[in-house]
This record gives sequence, C-alpha cells and structure tokens, in this order.
Amino acid sequence: MDSIYLKHIEELNAEDFNNPALYKELFALQSAGERQMYINKLGKKANELKLKKAFDDTVHAFKSDLKNRRGSDNDNYTAFSMLDNTSSLPPRIAEDMQHIPGQLKCGGWICTDDGVSIWTEKGEVEVCPHPIFPVRVLRNIETGKYKVELVYDWQGIKNIFMPREVLASSTKVIELAGYGVLIKARSASYFSEYLTDMERFNPEIIRVFSSTSRLGWVEDGKTVCFLPYHKGIVYDNMTDFKVLYESIHPTGSKKKWYECVKEIRARKQPEVLINLAASFSSVLIKPCRALSFIVSLWGGTGIGKSVILKLCASVWADPKEGKYIADAKDTPVAMEIKQDILNSLPMLLDDLAQINSQNNGDYSNLIYRWCAGNGRARGTKEATLRPSKHWENCVITNGERSMVTETTQGGAINRVIDIEASGENLFNGKTGSKTIEVISENYGWAGEEFIDVIMQLGFDEVYRLYGEFYDKIKKAAEEEGAEKEDKQVTPMALILLADYLTEKYLFCDGITIDVKQAISYLVNKGAISEVETAYELLIDSIAVNSAKFGKDQDLTNANYPECWGTWMKDKKYIAIIPSQLEKMIGSKNLVRSFISWAKRKDILLYDKGKNQKNVQVTVGNDAQKIMKLYVIDTTYKRDGEDNTAIDEELYAELPWR
Repeated sequence: MDSIYLKHIEELNAEDFNNPALYKELFALQSAGERQMYINKLGKKANELKLKKAFDDTVHAFKSDLKNRRGSDNDNYTAFSMLDNTSSLPPRIAEDMQHIPGQLKCGGWICTDDGVSIWTEKGEVEVCPHPIFPVRVLRNIETGKYKVELVYDWQGIKNIFMPREVLASSTKVIELAGYGVLIKARSASYFSEYLTDMERFNPEIIRVFSSTSRLGWVEDGKTVCFLPYHKGIVYDNMTDFKVLYESIHPTGSKKKWYECVKEIRARKQPEVLINLAASFSSVLIKPCRALSFIVSLWGGTGIGKSVILKLCASVWADPKEGKYIADAKDTPVAMEIKQDILNSLPMLLDDLAQINSQNNGDYSNLIYRWCAGNGRARGTKEATLRPSKHWENCVITNGERSMVTETTQGGAINRVIDIEASGENLFNGKTGSKTIEVISENYGWAGEEFIDVIMQLGFDEVYRLYGEFYDKIKKAAEEEGAEKEDKQVTPMALILLADYLTEKYLFCDGITIDVKQAISYLVNKGAISEVETAYELLIDSIAVNSAKFGKDQDLTNANYPECWGTWMKDKKYIAIIPSQLEKMIGSKNLVRSFISWAKRKDILLYDKGKNQKNVQVTVGNDAQKIMKLYVIDTTYKRDGEDNTAIDEELYAELPWR
C-alpha cells in the first residue's frame, strides 16, 4: 500500500489531521496490531499539535462507521460473474435462478469472484474465500418452516437448501462446511449476518416460494399439482435426497423409449403388462381415493424379473443401480422416509429376499406398514411429536418366492397382487440386455406425459373411469361364478385404468390387459381367513409334534420330555395346554380371534362363560388332575370343502393320532 501519511507522521500538520484520507489510510490496514501501533504514533503527534481530543473523537467515529457499515442498505452491488452469465450454470441451478435479473444489492459487504469480505473496526475481514449468496427463500407448505437456497462456487458451482435457523446461528452455520463451503469458526457470525443482510437488501428478488419435501401430488391451498413437473412449488429436500430427485427427469430420446416398450408390449405377456401398468397406476391412487397396495412378481431366477422392475422405473426416472430403485436392505425406518418422499410415485424394490423378515419369512407386518399410508408417530428430544410420514402409492417388488405364505395374515394378503411368473423366460439374456441398454439411456418421458393426461382429464373424470373398471372386474368375476375381495378389486381396477389410459393416450398400440387374465390374480371372497389359516397351521403342528401329545386324556403317555396336551377319549378332540396354543398358532394377537371363531364354528368345547374346559387328565404315577385346556375339534373342514364325515376307523389309524 502506498503511504501518503503513515510513513511521514512527523511531517503531519493540523490540516492533515482534518483530512479524511488520513483515516481511510489508517483503517485500510488489515492488521489490528499494526493499526493500533499507528494510532499510538498519530495520537502522540496530535498531542504535540494540541489536537489529541479531536483525533480520538475522529478515530472513534471511523470505528463506529465501519462497525455499522455492514448493515447499511446502500447502492453497493455484488460483482459475481455467474450472475452476469447464467447460461454457464448447471441447468437445474440456472432454472432456480431465473427470477434473478442481475447483480444483487450487498450493502457494505464486498462481494466479488474472490469471495465475500467486510470492513470492520478491526480492518477487512474475510467472510468466505469464494462466491456464495442466497437465491430464494422456501416456505414448506406442510410444516410452515423456512429454508434458504444458497448458490456457491467452490470447485464447481453448486446449490444447497439449508434451514433458516441454521443459517441464522453463528454456531450452527459452520454445518455448511460439510457441504464444501469454506467457512471458518472465527468468521461464522459475519457469515450469518451477511446472509441475513442479502435477504433484507433484496426482498423483491430473494423472495419466498412455496416448497415441499415430498414428490407426487401436493396441495398448496386449493391448488393441486404434481412434483417434480410443476414449477410453482419448489422441492426443498435436495440436501438429503438429491440423487433420488435428480433421477426423476426426462433423459435421452423419447422415441427410442417408446419404440422399445411397444416392442415389449407386443409380446402380450401379462406379467409385464400388469407390472408396467402398476407403475403408472401409483399416481392414480389419490385422484381415485383408493388405498396403497403392492404388486409382487415371483418366479425362478434368470427369467427377467429385474428387467421388468427397471422397465417400471424408466417410466419416471433413471433405472440404473443406486438411482431411483430403493435398496431392499434399507431399514424399515429408511423405507418409511423414502415412502414419504415418493408420496405418489411408486416405490420399487428388487429381490425381496434381501429384506430380513423378523417373522421367519412372514411379511405381514411389512405389508401392513407399506399399505397403511402413514408411518409411526415418533417423538423429539423436546418431548413433542415429529410430523408423521404419509404416502399414497404402490410398491412394486419381486423375488424367487411369493410374498404371500401360509402364515401371511388375511388382511395382508388382500393388499397384495401376487403374480407368479410363467414358466418361460420373460426376458432372455439377449432381449434383457437390449432392453436395459435402451432404457438406461432413455427414460422419464412417459411419467410426465401421463401426469399431463390426468391433469387434462381432471380428477373427477379419472375417478369416474375408475368406477367403470371396478364394476367391470366385479361383473367379469360373477360371470365366472366367483366373487373377488373388494380390497383386491380396487388395486386391479387402478391397474386396468392405467393400462387403458396409457394405451389410449401414450402407446396407441391396441394392446391392453385381458380382464379375465387380470382377475385370475385376485383372491376369491371368503377364501382368505386368518383364523382358518391358523386352524390349518394348528393341525399341521399337531401332526409334526405328535409325540408331544398324550392319548385318551393321559399326559403321561407323551413320548417326549415336553408335553403340549392330550387327545380326548372320543378320538376327535385334542386338548391343548393354553401356553402352547400361542406357539402353535404363531401369533399372540391371533389367539383371541381364533378362539372366538372356533366357538362360532362349534369346534371348541368349553365350560359355560369360559374359553377353556376343565379336563380330568392323568399325570405322573396315574394321578388324576383337573386342568383348564383348550379342547378343539380336529375334523373341521372349511366352508365349501368336502364335508363328508371322516371314516372313524381310518381316522383312528392316522400316524399322528
């Protein structure tokens, strides 16, 4: 720095001490120690000229001016080159900044491509060594909380969404360092002030936008729109789910995607057509006021199940690994969070076997959780409840074995469209590789076009069409002499509606799902009963563990150290020790329902006002004892099954009897 005054202090006169240039040169010094040294020297010279008080007052005034300068709203503007050349920005960031006309007011802050700094009473302080500035404020329509979108240039231009309470705190704002922002703890308070001032100086530019942390259908007042295609509401969860969000956009050639999918549809494989339609049907759940459901495709390895799942993903997003398709190894809480983010978009999981079921392969709890449409209530450290997660979508998954087993609860079975793949390969190695090659580079077109179709038709018309397909399924089932479960008719009606709409407005190839084929995947009404299934499991368990049951009310006849009960003398009923019944049925919660059902079916012997019966049994050393046992008829047949009386002689010879 060229010195006019500070290197010639002994030559200064009274007129020099009244010149503002002297003080500007003094406070241009960045070193506080060096500045104080010159203040001492100047004070000594001012004392000689009998100007000491005037000098001290002027120094104090300059310090106050510098202290207050950073909060002043003057005509000083930023000099960030990226604000003059937005065409060089990444497309998504340029889109976020399209409302910014040029440079921003910055008050006393010095904002250039070299970073952000401020003059203070301690000299010039570096706030950040690279450009950074807010571009908009986001108010979440679900929570009412605010976030600020920041754009910065350090090793590439990036953006980030941060809660306003983090940016306003000098202790929390250093969290930005974790996202690549060069921020120091000693300048954190200046950093927070800078961001606040930029908002305050530019209220008409850095204005508030409505935002949401969820995709799919969202409501802002009376307006219903679909993210990420609607531009009026901002998706503000980019920090945590950036990969997922950025995977959902049209890429490559729309023509190539449609040509590839039409070629696949032309094979008319029902497994492929239903899964593809299910991917579209997920966004119909809200306008049709329906419930979430699951489509599960299962069959042998190498038949193309993963190819079908990637095809379903390519409707909306990037089907490559680690992009849109969820990781089946995620924890239940992680899946719940992702369901909330997807909201209306389908959740896709490849290879259900990767999920570690806590119930020996029984996915009932998982099915209920996915189809409930909302997550569990959870508390915070402040003893308040976190906003609950909720969604309205379908889950599409696959595996080598059915998601539905003998132990699956009836209510859970009704929520699953369970599809067994045909014996032949859905995709062989060549066709599978070709399909993946095309859809990995060309995807995301059909989803946006399908949303346009729904918006043009309107929710009321979509709901009306859904009713038509619901009735069509019911009628087709009746013609075949069957009645289907309502909870299964609903999702299949959505799938057939999606198939109809996509054929009519997108594919235009004359190929639709055969209704009779579709209803073959649905369960007949009354065929599913948790308690009847429990009864069958109970009989199976008795057969497998026959050595644990005594004969003719004699517990001492058990040929196994652990005794579970005894056969009654009439050879038809078995008496079970209460503590063992729960283990045999496999669910504590099901015991009460099972006992109630057994009473109604008249297959339970019990004492008046009780669920158990006092049975006189023989225990060790031929001692007689009265025990309270569950006494159950083992010859019950389901309604509709052959109820011909069992041959008593043959029954008596059964090995487990």
